[in-house]
Amino acid sequence: MADDPHPISVQVRLIWIEKRIQYWLRFGDPSSETITDRRRKTVQFKQGDIFALVRWKSNDYGTVFSALDILQCVSEDGEALDIRCVKGNVRSLLHLTAWHRVKRVFEHIDAIEALGIAAKDVCPDHWSHVQSRISSGDSPRDYTTVRHKVWTERREYEA
Repeated sequence: MADDPHPISVQVRLIWIEKRIQYWLRFGDPSSETITDRRRKTVQFKQGDIFALVRWKSNDYGTVFSALDILQCVSEDGEALDIRCVKGNVRSLLHLTAWHRVKRVFEHIDAIEALGIAAKDVCPDHWSHVQSRISSGDSPRDYTTVRHKVWTERREYEA
């Protein structure tokens, strides 16, 4: 594995305790996973991978915290965000808290996936746009197949 051009660079601890705490992936393809027990597992991502991490907590009175982070794994000289369950260097493409905002991003992701586009393959800049628009109370622009084609062609040209 020493010759792997994209070594594992990020580990994410996921947890699911019914009606209390849930850390799960909305999208992303982990390169591997390690199951700790029936409630916890750790997934690994390689450099360049993009994934969406949902964090939700509640108590006896209801939801106390909800957040959605869309993150991209970066090299060792990248930024290290302080997300308790993420170990490694990631770049934040989107960070929103409050369930009504998280739900709007879920709807946006669903619309993208309905076009047959994997959310992990969307142009990273689009997620920043989505964050800005939803944070200000506006609707984000649609991510279309034409935009996606332009992004994939640009990515191939830059490679």
